[in-house]
Amino acid sequence: MLNTGSSTKDFVAQHSIPYTRVEGINIELPVWNGNGYMMRTTAEDIAIFMLAHMNNGYYNLFQLSQPETIKLMQTKTSRGKSILNPNSELPDPGYGLGLIHYSHGWLGHGGSTVGYQSLWQFNPSKQCGFIILTNINGILGGYDDFLSVWENVAAIRDIFLSKTDPLATFDFFPWGFIVLCVLISFITILIEHRSKLKHKIQ
Repeated sequence: MLNTGSSTKDFVAQHSIPYTRVEGINIELPVWNGNGYMMRTTAEDIAIFMLAHMNNGYYNLFQLSQPETIKLMQTKTSRGKSILNPNSELPDPGYGLGLIHYSHGWLGHGGSTVGYQSLWQFNPSKQCGFIILTNINGILGGYDDFLSVWENVAAIRDIFLSKTDPLATFDFFPWGFIVLCVLISFITILIEHRSKLKHKIQ
């Protein structure tokens, strides 16, 4: 992972031009150092990190991380409110050390800062994953602009998941709930019908 670090000075020639979205218009920005706390990386480096997570810390026979560290990072340690919908009563599925536990065995992390948006997820049992890195973010424009960028990222995510794990994109509400109600109604009617039929026979 030779193209990963926290200082803009180390990666001057490698930055894509960042943009923010304000009232639906994309505006070019200077590269922000982020006070040195932001990680800068490439899709290739994240892929190496992801493959190590799916292979007990190893990448191409090189031990990138200890198996104990991988296990610790992937262990769910907390639950919290949804970032995109803080008023929701439904908590996020859970959080490990830097890794979010998504549904259906998917792990990963989403990143968002001025000028950039990212999402990477992987599924150890399916041995597959994806990386989305963009050079646009809507933080400076407000919630609607931020959400519009996130919806673009989520659409790309859903395309990948629909091909690799269709159940991971199934939203129980409202369709699953409707199907469940119809099924319960059908079973209730069937039981009542059988009960009346049995009563007539007797």
